[in-house]
Amino acid sequence: MSDKSVLLYNMREESRMKPIRRYLNREDISFRQVLSSEYMHPIGYLFDMKGFEANPHNTLRGGFHEEMIVLKGITGTDLDRFYDYFSKNNIPMPSLCAVLTPINAFWSSVRLYESLVHERDQIKAKK
Repeated sequence: MSDKSVLLYNMREESRMKPIRRYLNREDISFRQVLSSEYMHPIGYLFDMKGFEANPHNTLRGGFHEEMIVLKGITGTDLDRFYDYFSKNNIPMPSLCAVLTPINAFWSSVRLYESLVHERDQIKAKK
């Protein structure tokens, strides 16, 4: 994958994917739709990062069905443009979004999902 890339989870509707693909292609951002059978591999592996290998025990212990996006190499102005595109084109943004970090690169998609849901629930509880 290129320096700027995105992992997409549970975005199956063509009508939803078409404008997202159009934007990512226009901005030269590579993307990959992650299959549920890949959820236990490290995020770094899914981004084809050096030093990461497939999880040999890739047995899915639970999964998730919510949409989720993980961004790699997309920061600052690029991130603003990404969110603006969704907003201006009335594309609902998934409620679970993450930026790749040196820590979560080692996590499985399921672990990242659980962490994001926990954070979302804490924010809702404070409102």
